[in-house]
Amino acid sequence: MASDDDSEQSGGDALDFTQQDPLPPDSLVPAPPDKPFDPEPSREKVRAHVTYGLTGTVCGLAVAAFVLIAGGWIAGTELDHAQFFFTPVITLAGTALGFYFGGKTGR
Repeated sequence: MASDDDSEQSGGDALDFTQQDPLPPDSLVPAPPDKPFDPEPSREKVRAHVTYGLTGTVCGLAVAAFVLIAGGWIAGTELDHAQFFFTPVITLAGTALGFYFGGKTGR
């Protein structure tokens, strides 16, 4: 058991848990919000960013393929190997677009 002498020897004051801290002035306490938190605006922003990103990726791949073929760096027959990139990205973009615009029809 620690005595008062032990707390004085350790250099600290004894803690008194029976007293309550005074409340801060009302001017420092933020007012509660008038309405509850609505995650919908931030959710729509994230959906839009994902959809724009995937749509931009599909467009970028299409433009890159066109430039590579038009510039003569690859032949049109070699573009068949790019289906490993095109197919999943187009599928993801289609799913994101369907989810993004399909979620707006329910309102």
